[in-house]
Amino acid sequence: MSVALGLAMIASTPAQALPNCNAAATFAPQAMTFTACFGAFSGNPSESTTESLVATSFASHIGSATVTSLGKSDEAGGNGPFTANPNASFGTLTFDTRQYGYFALILKGSTQYSGYLIDAGSEGLLSVDFNMAGTALNRRGSVQDLSHAHLLSITTADGGCVGCATVPEPSSLAMMFTGLLGLGVVARRRRNA
Repeated sequence: MSVALGLAMIASTPAQALPNCNAAATFAPQAMTFTACFGAFSGNPSESTTESLVATSFASHIGSATVTSLGKSDEAGGNGPFTANPNASFGTLTFDTRQYGYFALILKGSTQYSGYLIDAGSEGLLSVDFNMAGTALNRRGSVQDLSHAHLLSITTADGGCVGCATVPEPSSLAMMFTGLLGLGVVARRRRNA
């Protein structure tokens, strides 16, 4: 084969497609549930780049909350904050500890990654279903397998939960009820006086 023919074949090979992260919401075998997403992007971002990207991309949902890396599923000597690192195009990611409120999940496959904002609420989640349809496709448009997942916490400045509904404690409710009852007694006495 001549050099010119070889270069022409390389030039005609289609580039690897970059999907839209929202494709994960409609992936037939196992759709993902998320609040917002970004990507897909090419490359392998550093932890600080990922934290910054999550903070800016999801600012309308999380405000000026603090974004902190909790680790990746392919960490040396273990699976970081995950129980395993599934090597599949879809499945379930299980966490070592329950996640509350908003948290971010970065999915990486091949040389592409996407970010997802997930709302675990005040009940929390121990696992999430994932798929790679919005992250990595090969040149033929087939969904690539997960290389690794990256979990990021989203907290208030004092370490509180962002997105958790605040429910008053029973003692607070009792004090409020006692105060209202006292106001009612005082108002009744004034009317009778």
